[in-house]
Formats: sequence, structure tokens, C-alpha cells
Amino acid sequence: MPSSISAGPGRWFLLTLLSRSQSATPADHRRHEEAVYLVRARDQDDALEKAHRLGVASEHAYRNDDGEPVSWFYVGPVAVELLDEQDLDDGVEVWSRWTREPPALLPGFEERPLEEALAAQELRRMKAVDE
Repeated sequence: MPSSISAGPGRWFLLTLLSRSQSATPADHRRHEEAVYLVRARDQDDALEKAHRLGVASEHAYRNDDGEPVSWFYVGPVAVELLDEQDLDDGVEVWSRWTREPPALLPGFEERPLEEALAAQELRRMKAVDE
């Protein structure tokens, strides 16, 4: 899918796109997906045009486990952010979200105990004081 959209010259943008599912289940069981894409574009308008093409290209349909048809539709862009190319490096944070309910971790991973995180934070604080 992404190979059909040329990166070309320009600047790097992060696009957050929103899609919504539609099925035979009641509306309160609809699902929403936020997908984040990295694109190269001349300007914000060009990035938004790419957002639309990516969003429409991501639309799909299938049958769920109950045999009901489920369709995913592109709703629109949620955010477009210009990235400073100097900031692009291995391990750089490119997106985060604050939520009240934590998302599920990848299979095979366990939540890091709060006590471990607090101890590591205290150790970093003590090292910073010593420097």
C-alpha cells in the first residue's frame, strides 16, 4: 500500500488518521483505530492529500468470527505534525497519547512493576546530583 505513494522531496510529517468500523452490532460496539504514518511532503496541504489517499487505501471489509460483515472506513485526519529532520534518529519518540485506560501490551510482555520504575527514577536522580 505505502509503496504506491512516492516519498519525493520535501519535509517529514506524522499523520494520525482515524478509521471506524461498521458492523451488524449496535453502534456502541463500534471500534475506532488511530493509525500513525510517516510521510514526506512539500507542505501541510500535500501531507493532508497523502493522508486522504492512505486513509482511503486502508479501507477494507471482512467477516468476523460470527460470520457478520465488518467494514472499516476512513473517517479523516486527527493530526498532522511537521517533524524536524534533525530530530529523526534511532529511538526517537514520534508519537504518544494520554489515556485513562491503559492499552494492552504486546503478547508476551508483562507490565513493568511500579516499584521497579520508581527505583530506576530515583537512581537516575541520584546520579544527576552526583554529576
